Amino acid sequence: MSRPVKNNRRNQQLNLSLTEAEINTLRLRAAAAEMRLVDYSRFMLLRKSAIPPRPTHLQLDQLAFEQLKRLGNNLNQIARVVNATRQPPSPTLEDLLHDIRAVLNRNSLL
Repeated sequence: MSRPVKNNRRNQQLNLSLTEAEINTLRLRAAAAEMRLVDYSRFMLLRKSAIPPRPTHLQLDQLAFEQLKRLGNNLNQIARVVNATRQPPSPTLEDLLHDIRAVLNRNSLL
């Protein structure tokens, strides 16, 4: 990470306790990334993917989540039959996909 501009100085501090093994792991990872320990640690703490995304079902209302579980189960059963029998997909597959898309669109996920 680069230094902040002068009008945006780093004047706050975060202290945390680590075990010897944890600090050694961080040192090794920083060295492998050819970064100073402080820069590597800051990068890892502030990167967007450091915060795990919330599971999708938490963003859906409960009814939509239950509908998607049922539709996904149906889709999985159809896929198993198609793969096991090498038959062309059933015409109901398109209807099922339409229903899944409708639930996702209704919840602004698509």
